[in-house]
Amino acid sequence: MVAMLVTSVTIAVVNSLFAQGQIDTKDDALQIQASDLGRYSKGRAWTLSVDADAKAALDVIKGSDDPARQFRIPDDKLTEFRKVLQDQKFFDLPKKIGRVVPDGGQRKLSVKLGKKEHELTIHLLLKSSLTGADLDQARRAVRVWMALRGLFDDKDAHDARASDEEFLK
Repeated sequence: MVAMLVTSVTIAVVNSLFAQGQIDTKDDALQIQASDLGRYSKGRAWTLSVDADAKAALDVIKGSDDPARQFRIPDDKLTEFRKVLQDQKFFDLPKKIGRVVPDGGQRKLSVKLGKKEHELTIHLLLKSSLTGADLDQARRAVRVWMALRGLFDDKDAHDARASDEEFLK
């Protein structure tokens, strides 16, 4: 009787958290569209598309007609990315973070996870001009972006993780 009650309570709690969007299952389809656009001294702008089957297409913008690189993202990397989305409350972040500046870069991430969808654009982040909730949201967004960039390795694609680490300090 006690075991049945504990099981019922556990199922009710899990169902409640799932309904609130606080947890998702590995079976929820994950789709990602991302781009890192700008003029960078190191690395080139790129776009990434990941479908529900973990098939990815990375297009590093080189000014030539090179085809997008096709690859599959390993399950362990996608599991970690899902965890970061949840831990950083990605779906609660505002649509835009940072300051738009002339000739500034723009990082855009659109995620669809099951029935949830959210798009985030990260502009120039100056820690000195961010405080309180704005700084917290910017840090959460940067952690998600770093996890996204960790989904693939490409020597030509711009990689802001080193400067993002400095921003998080």
